[in-house]
Amino acid sequence: MYTFNSSDIDAKFTELLATVEDTNLREAMRRRLKRNSHLVAGAILVDTHQRICLVQEAKGPWAGKWNVPLGHLEHGEAMPVGAKREIKEETGYDIELTALLPLQNASCENVFRILYVGKVIGGSPDERIKTDTSAVEWFTFDEIQQKLANQELRDIGAWHDVLLYQNSPQLPLDIIKEVEYTEL
Repeated sequence: MYTFNSSDIDAKFTELLATVEDTNLREAMRRRLKRNSHLVAGAILVDTHQRICLVQEAKGPWAGKWNVPLGHLEHGEAMPVGAKREIKEETGYDIELTALLPLQNASCENVFRILYVGKVIGGSPDERIKTDTSAVEWFTFDEIQQKLANQELRDIGAWHDVLLYQNSPQLPLDIIKEVEYTEL
């Protein structure tokens, strides 16, 4: 029986997608290839003035649009670790997670969104690791609502994330237990 290493498969997909010149088509193909269920993790960061941190996308069809900082978990990565990593990469901030928001399933894309609530404890936007974001800014709820009206948000998911934060209970961090199974 032949087995595949998932990183080899991902590398081959990336290589093949790089040959597609049209950036919108390339992104649509990437999304189609990743149709299996997957997890994204991130956090709603709130400052002392109750403003929410958003990142501006730098690439692809969403370039210039604003989004909550989040991204895909890496293979074997725990959800809180992945959320902190994604925040660091996209915003440059070191954060402390303070709560978990109810889990969401974006059924149109078969994506499960894990969103925490967090606060900044260090770092700065100058320390961003990824070039996927071109700006990091703090906005009031009303300013984010205006961005929605002006079609400046990446998608309706970003608005839904903000509404989830505004209108849902914040759950304790230990509500999800991390379990590691070993072979028999």
